[in-house]
Amino acid sequence: MKKPRVKFNGGNPVALCDECSVITEYVTYNEDDSVTIRDTNEEAPLYCIKCSELKAIEKAKAIISSCSTYEHFDSAMKYLDQYLKTYSNGIIYKDLVELMNDRKTEINFNKHDSASN
Repeated sequence: MKKPRVKFNGGNPVALCDECSVITEYVTYNEDDSVTIRDTNEEAPLYCIKCSELKAIEKAKAIISSCSTYEHFDSAMKYLDQYLKTYSNGIIYKDLVELMNDRKTEINFNKHDSASN
């Protein structure tokens, strides 16, 4: 598993976003060579919220573009619902649902087609 990048800020260890290098959390080094958020046992995040959301959007687009069966679209919709729950960004969510509907049209997807296969 990839570890977060850690630097010192005023003598305090901080985790940096692996993408944009913004400080994500103040961290603590542990005896087992792991890094956790200060005063908790939670793992330090690899990405800031902004970069994490951008990566989730990229992943959603990749999932949607790979859909070809009813089960794929069902799983993609579950991923989009989880995206909305995690990031509460209804505008992007609607865009991704529209992209999924465009994908269905692109491959001439019909629920009845997949049921008969």
